[in-house]
Amino acid sequence: MDHRLPFFAPVAAVVALNAARRERGVNAVRLLLGVVVGILAADAAVAVLHHGYGALAAATFVAMLVALAVGR
Repeated sequence: MDHRLPFFAPVAAVVALNAARRERGVNAVRLLLGVVVGILAADAAVAVLHHGYGALAAATFVAMLVALAVGR
């Protein structure tokens, strides 16, 4: 796919900067870790289930489980 319009970077900047000054760095790191976990979950789901809605659902479920586990 050829995406010419940047979308993720402005959203990431808003999320990272949408906090008190001393928490901005932590928000940026959380965002980065969330992206990495999402990419790894999606890659694993596609490798096991191939493409389709099942892979999307599995990747979302696994990424949310990891986020919940890390958040505790």
